[in-house]
Order: sequence, then structure tokens, then C-alpha cells
Amino acid sequence: PYLRELILDHLPQPAPPEVLDLLPKQLADDYIDLQIAACHTAAKNPRETFRQPLLSILKKATESHLLEAATAAADANGIPKDQVMEIFAGRITGDLNGQAIVCLLPLAMGDTDALRGSTTGLDPAQQKNAQAAWLKFIAAHRTQLRAGEYFQLGDPTLTPDLFPKGFIFDLNGKTWPAQE
Repeated sequence: PYLRELILDHLPQPAPPEVLDLLPKQLADDYIDLQIAACHTAAKNPRETFRQPLLSILKKATESHLLEAATAAADANGIPKDQVMEIFAGRITGDLNGQAIVCLLPLAMGDTDALRGSTTGLDPAQQKNAQAAWLKFIAAHRTQLRAGEYFQLGDPTLTPDLFPKGFIFDLNGKTWPAQE
């Protein structure tokens, strides 16, 4: 798998179609670094056949770099941002817990430099509340999300209920949301 990863990392552009034909299998491989390289290749060379393997990664993977790579490849391969966000929101109460919110942040905000701290361990009530808030946010802003818009910290649409305790941002030199 390491050699296949290396090959994908150094493919000429345009990539040979014979290599791209093998990419769905690489996207489903057990070797995470190969999957990441395959996601990068899928982002540069989109195809309809990459959608299902990318969706599978988004729904099942837990490794943060793999999730980032699959998220980056999703849009190029026809998976809209709001759909990716719904997948991550659904995983808040599942295996990703607070990590799902970390995955949602760049999709909603673009720049996440204001994030000073986050937690991956949310209790069941926090998970449920955050999940409901994110699903409501996605539904209310689906058109803007599909248009590629991002929301800035301080925008009233980014309400504190989207960020459970432990998610801390710097907003104009102050901690946001206010911590109890």
C-alpha cells in the first residue's frame, strides 16, 4: 500500500485513466495513508465513480486527516457541502462525538483560526443538543452553503448552541461563547 500511496502522490497531470479506474478500490483500502492519497487524487481528477467511496469514508472514518482529505474531495466530486455537513452532524451522537463539530467548523466558517480550544468528549445531552442545532443550521442555510458561502464568527447565524462547552473562540480579543 505504501508504494501505491507514493504513486498517487506523484501522478502526472492529467492522471492516466488506468490509474483513476483503480481509485475507488484505493479509497476503500484499509491503509489510511493510501486512502488519503486517493482522496487527494480524487479531488484533482473528479469522477462520478468516486462519490460513493468518498461518502463511505465520510460516514465511517474516524482518522482526522482522512476526514479532512475526503471532505476536500467531496465538492469536486459532486457531493454538496450541506450533505457533508449533515453526515458530520449525524455523527455527533455517534462515533465522532465532538470531533464531528471540529469537522463541521471549516465547512461552516472556512477560516477556523479563531478556534482556541475544542473538546471531542461530549456527554449525551451535549451531543443531542449540538446535533439538533447543527441540523437546524444546515436546513436554514442550505442555499448559502450550496453557493459556497461561509459564516463569520460574530454573525448572528452562528449561535452558541452550535458549540457545546469546551469549544472556545477568540472574537475581537474576547472569549466566545462566554464560558460559565
